[in-house]
Amino acid sequence: MSSGRASSVASRDRQIRRDLEPDVGPLDDSHECEAGHCDDPAVFAVPAPEGGDARFCGFHLAWFRDHHPGIWTRLQSAPSHILDDDPDEFAVVGRRFTALEDAPKRIRGGEFVRVALLTDGRVLYETADPDDQVDYLAVNAKLTETASGSVPVDRAGDWLRANRQKHGWLDCEESVRRALRGEEQQNGGDPDGE
Repeated sequence: MSSGRASSVASRDRQIRRDLEPDVGPLDDSHECEAGHCDDPAVFAVPAPEGGDARFCGFHLAWFRDHHPGIWTRLQSAPSHILDDDPDEFAVVGRRFTALEDAPKRIRGGEFVRVALLTDGRVLYETADPDDQVDYLAVNAKLTETASGSVPVDRAGDWLRANRQKHGWLDCEESVRRALRGEEQQNGGDPDGE
């Protein structure tokens, strides 16, 4: 191979590597959060675990920090000539949960049990021992009710699937996952929508 061709190949390879490297750092308001079901503007780009980059609003950046500590540690230790902004300043939790386990298993004297962590950081609870109706509550990290509803017991599975589709879930209780999986497998569907 001629030296000109070798130089061209090396130059192309360097460009490909640069193109595949994630963009990391603060963003202007023109980017949308890439977390599903989120309409907030992205404030910071991070390396995605699967490669490339991901852009998140303050809350989803905080969620990313809590769920990908290895990547977050690398971000924080980046030299200032690469990243001169502290990503922690952009990761804003507010009155939201970033992990299902951080929310109490039961609230209101045990009357409601934890179901799922919604994409917006609220936690969904349902009646622990329903009679004819299942009551649902969504609460923020202060356990303040932000939404509620009721459905007949025989429609609870359908309501949960619709809620997951509409609001998105970051996580759910294993018992809920098993119940939805079993119910949907009986009906020939996939609980994860794949």
